[in-house]
Amino acid sequence: MHYLTRTLTSRITLQISPLATCYFTDDIISKDAYSVMYIDDPKADTVSHFTDRSCTQIIPIPEPLTSFSQIPLLRAYRAASDPRTFSIIAPESYCGITPSMGLTCALPRSFSIEGAVKGMVNYYFKEHEWISLSQPYSMFTFEESSWLAYSKSDGKYYLVEELGKVPDAEKYSGPLEFHKKRRLDFMIGGEVSLERSLGKHGAIGINGYVKKYHSTLQNDLPVKMKDLFYGAGVFCRIYAGAEQPLSAL
Repeated sequence: MHYLTRTLTSRITLQISPLATCYFTDDIISKDAYSVMYIDDPKADTVSHFTDRSCTQIIPIPEPLTSFSQIPLLRAYRAASDPRTFSIIAPESYCGITPSMGLTCALPRSFSIEGAVKGMVNYYFKEHEWISLSQPYSMFTFEESSWLAYSKSDGKYYLVEELGKVPDAEKYSGPLEFHKKRRLDFMIGGEVSLERSLGKHGAIGINGYVKKYHSTLQNDLPVKMKDLFYGAGVFCRIYAGAEQPLSAL
């Protein structure tokens, strides 16, 4: 639908369409509770565990540490953990505008050429929230581990990769980084088509397009998203029972 159609000359027509849209739907939310241990420093040679979230009392390590005392020590570590809920939120509701401007020029021998420039801006109502691992950078998913560790030294959460049988064999990665950012999507593109009318029977032609996309979250994704699209094709329109398509009536 064209908001403004104006014939500039007997052969040239200008069409302008500032289309606005709003889309409302439920957000995509991933929310789960996982066990959080409390430690002093994940980079220390020997990691100390605390009995609770206050991080004041250290769980003592039995001496000597034998295969018999290792099992109750690990149980004590797990017993001192608490459930913590983490969320990844991807809002899907947005409001946008898609303006376009096109020119149609009639050519001899029933040919016509049409060119159009289009744009798009989509504004998402809520901020996106996600979690990443800083070392190395990657999007965090809850399936990677069922155990996290809260570090008293820097107040951050780490992924528990290995909870060894001895304290100096423990391995952590991270820290986890929590992000909140507004999403804005942009697009600019162009289309061109060459068409030959077949009178009351229809029309045939060729067309091509190129579109360039950008998002404010584009550089925050762990994988590179394609932002340039282009293509060309051949089309054929057939009019059944009328000299013009319904869209032209």
